[in-house]
Amino acid sequence: MQRKLYPFFIILLLSSCSYYTLYTGTENRKPLTDIPLRPHQNNVDVYFNNETPTQPYYRVMMVDATAPANASYNELLNNLKQHASAAGLDGVIILSKQQATNYSNVTDEIRLKDTTIQQERQVANAYELLSAIGLKYYNNIHYMDTIVKTSIIDLFENGKARKLTINFDYYGNVVDGPDKYGLQFYKSNIIPFDIERHTRGSMANWEYQRDEINNVVSFRLKQAEIIYTAATILPGNEINYKFFDPQNATSQQFKLLCLYNVEGILIEKKLYKNNTLLWKEVISYKDNTIAGFRRFALINGIEVLLLQADNYFYNKDDLPTPLNAISQLHTEK
Repeated sequence: MQRKLYPFFIILLLSSCSYYTLYTGTENRKPLTDIPLRPHQNNVDVYFNNETPTQPYYRVMMVDATAPANASYNELLNNLKQHASAAGLDGVIILSKQQATNYSNVTDEIRLKDTTIQQERQVANAYELLSAIGLKYYNNIHYMDTIVKTSIIDLFENGKARKLTINFDYYGNVVDGPDKYGLQFYKSNIIPFDIERHTRGSMANWEYQRDEINNVVSFRLKQAEIIYTAATILPGNEINYKFFDPQNATSQQFKLLCLYNVEGILIEKKLYKNNTLLWKEVISYKDNTIAGFRRFALINGIEVLLLQADNYFYNKDDLPTPLNAISQLHTEK
């Protein structure tokens, strides 16, 4: 079973790709300084006239707010601060306030004698725009130890163990490295079943479509016009997969069942084909963060360990040097 399963997925899912109907998972890289952010509900500091923070900070991204043309500056500013905290920013440097115009098409019905015609025209709507540079304070970044940096996988094949090393960026995207086989294996055998990230629609190079009415999420992996994987997350704990083999013009169907604890945390996954269990995966946590997982197959009634993955996490030393890097910079880690 083990030898048949792994090569099958490796054939199907070799490449990264671009994608489809509603939206595509992205890498979420920040345009000014690439650091991870977390939403919060704390106050956001506002800086004017070239003011800057006295503590270490990063310029991370642009942020703006809009409001009707008659909105007050306070309304605009409150809107901007809400956007900033939702993005995980701690402060903003105000750049400009200006009036902008949005054009929308409307259709008028015109009656000429006994004939009704439709005439399209544009309507201009003025609004206020407030722009700023979003900031993150170095001393407010307390979550680096929840972000996986490296996953070490012990892969057991034919009674032998092979160690694979997979590296990630701040956003959980796999980073190319020297372990080409490990990278290929991870993309083929782990990523399609990373159901937590697929539920959020945040896996880079995958396409997502969400049906809000029926609470169904569909996702797929596609290169050019060829679909390699298509899956649907149904309400509850069941995910239906279809893996395509373009070379042989065939497809195979699988079902993934997910088990959650009373707190809604995913603790186990089971993959089936034609009602036959191929493997089950047991997930372990430390401080509400996935510490690793183990995958087993049932062979002749005996559970056999297929692989074991252990996660290692980022720390604040992995961040770039902030602005205003003063003497107390490394006191909070």
